[in-house]
Amino acid sequence: MTHDINDLNTFTTAYQDNAPQGDGLARLHWMNGDPGQKTPGAFWITRRRIEDHGITVEGSPWREVSRTFRSGSSEDGYEARWLKVALLGVRQHDVILDADGIMTYIPRPARGAPKPAGWSLYVEALVMAQGLDQPVVWASKRIKTSMALVTLLREYRTTVLEPFRRERKNPGVPSWAFWMPIRGEVDAKRQPVYEKTKGAPVTPPKLILPDGELPAIARTLYVGKGLLDRGEELRAQYDEWLRESPATPAAAPVVESTDDDPYVESF
Repeated sequence: MTHDINDLNTFTTAYQDNAPQGDGLARLHWMNGDPGQKTPGAFWITRRRIEDHGITVEGSPWREVSRTFRSGSSEDGYEARWLKVALLGVRQHDVILDADGIMTYIPRPARGAPKPAGWSLYVEALVMAQGLDQPVVWASKRIKTSMALVTLLREYRTTVLEPFRRERKNPGVPSWAFWMPIRGEVDAKRQPVYEKTKGAPVTPPKLILPDGELPAIARTLYVGKGLLDRGEELRAQYDEWLRESPATPAAAPVVESTDDDPYVESF
């Protein structure tokens, strides 16, 4: 039996070893600034993830940078020191972090119960980000940044989204109707604020709302009809993803959240 090698001129496999794995969503991270270099915190996404997921980076506020990590390794990517994101949804998981930062998912501890050693909160916010043509997941597993993310999501909900829903008598206004402008906190001299921790100082992200009353703020932050419709499509596409719990998929405990605990409420 003979074979015609010219078959390979037209045969194309649907499988690629460099195809995105897992849930197929690229992760966006908040990187703390360096007080020694007086650099601010910034959003960061690797060039490798951008290319693997076929994401187009559309200029400002992104810039190409190469980061060197404590391990001595370096990687090329894109950085944004300020960024507008529109929230499609959020999920959060209790985890244990080991010394190398490896996560182990655990069930949510009962309210009021002491947290186990190494406990942290892994927060994943599915967002449309300015300058990226596909949705990404803003992910944080370090408790200081995770809590900052939870805090700014609460602030957005209580100062913009819920008041606007009440004003318009429309509880169905989606969370992605308005941009959330985010950057690191700065002092009166517009220098980065470094918060002390048990480890290295951190520069947590902050929600930076425009001045004015709610109507003016809403008009400024409104994403527009095109992104409103796009967000509706994406929310439907990733609805199951947002409801997943990798800790205990069939029996994740449901706990009512209050401002006294670290969990962000549903939008």
